[in-house]
Amino acid sequence: MLRLLFGLSLFVLPGVLVAEETGTLTGQFLYDGPAPNREKLELNKDIEYCAPHNLKSEELIVDPQTRGIKNIILWLDTKSSGQKPKFESAPEHSKQVVFDNKNCRFNPHISVLMTTQKLLVKNSDPIAHAALVNAFVNDPLNAVVNAKSTADTTYNLPYVEPLPIKITCPIHAWMSAYLVVQDHPFVAVTDANGQFEIKGLPPGEWTFRVWQESCGYVKSATQAGEEQTWDRGRMTVTIEPGKNAIGVFQLKPELFQN
Repeated sequence: MLRLLFGLSLFVLPGVLVAEETGTLTGQFLYDGPAPNREKLELNKDIEYCAPHNLKSEELIVDPQTRGIKNIILWLDTKSSGQKPKFESAPEHSKQVVFDNKNCRFNPHISVLMTTQKLLVKNSDPIAHAALVNAFVNDPLNAVVNAKSTADTTYNLPYVEPLPIKITCPIHAWMSAYLVVQDHPFVAVTDANGQFEIKGLPPGEWTFRVWQESCGYVKSATQAGEEQTWDRGRMTVTIEPGKNAIGVFQLKPELFQN
């Protein structure tokens, strides 16, 4: 049995055992200006329960101190890269991804799945919710999830989605979230400080797509004072064994004013 050992992925060529060290890609996205205020959401139903949760827009979340942009999505684009990277299957590649209705919002706001995984839709709230997904490629989902549901809904997405797909709640108009579905594990979502990490990348030149829900594809960024243009969010990076820190990208406020 071949195993991942000390950052080395092993694979077999005819008569030869070859070890290829993988790379880890890290970086950060910052908002080039003061952090914008998040709007308080307008509630249309179950107000008595939902209002105390102080719900605010999640379309653009910028940390006031670091100016890091949360929930920017990066995924390795196999079509633009010209090949699909090799990776070793792991138990988590078939583990269910839990998607909850909690405190009158979808949790998490961004869910990442491989096509070998299933989405488990549950409801931790004492009120009924619904999950409506109009996928680009996979079958749609329109499920009502009862209050404190014990009969959770399982959603299969066996095909790669070209873009993050939106989930809404027909009962509560303000609720939304996104699903990212790929056939490989090389996907990242930036944290509260705008930082990301993608592990296990094979060495070579790879193209990633960069996307954020309020602007769609991230088409430009400033790095070390130089402007970069990314056609339809395509960012090409050369991965070497070990750490690959590509630094800080500043994103102008105009990108998010579409």
